[in-house]
Amino acid sequence: MRPGILATALLLLSAACSLPPTPDQLFDDGRLGAAAAAYEAILVDTTDGIARERAAFRLALIYELPAGPRYAPEKSLALLEELAAVSDSPYGRQARQLLAGRKRIERLRRSLFERRDRIHRLHAEIQDLLVELAEHEARLSEELEKNQRLDDTVEQLEGRLSSLRGRLDEHRREADRLSIELEKLKEIDLLSPP
Repeated sequence: MRPGILATALLLLSAACSLPPTPDQLFDDGRLGAAAAAYEAILVDTTDGIARERAAFRLALIYELPAGPRYAPEKSLALLEELAAVSDSPYGRQARQLLAGRKRIERLRRSLFERRDRIHRLHAEIQDLLVELAEHEARLSEELEKNQRLDDTVEQLEGRLSSLRGRLDEHRREADRLSIELEKLKEIDLLSPP
């Protein structure tokens, strides 16, 4: 190999190494802030259809990332809608797919919020029912205590009534005995001379 060719190759290689990275290289390397700035510049400076669409699509992806350096979901939506409306390229198809996915996610999010609200309402109703149940249980307990006291009172009254019946029977027997004695005395009195 001749020294001139080697020197030229080394010169070209060092020149290639000193070129700034492309927006796609920045994107692929995860340097999203720098990639976003480069893609934004392409959108301003370029009229080439496919390069512009690629920049718009990748910029929309960067804007879509919540943890990304340029999170801007409104800008992402605008770029994706623009691509979906005007392009039949792969970027336009991918934009339509992303928009459809976004709509599904939004529907699911709304459904989730509605269900979460319903769960909160049901939880509140359950709490109200538990309070009402506790109040009913307390009233029932009071009623059971009253009934027990009444049962005790009835039992006591039945005991006293039984005792009174026993005494009444004794008094009746005593009255019957005295009545018999009185009859005997009347007979004796009638038989005895005046």
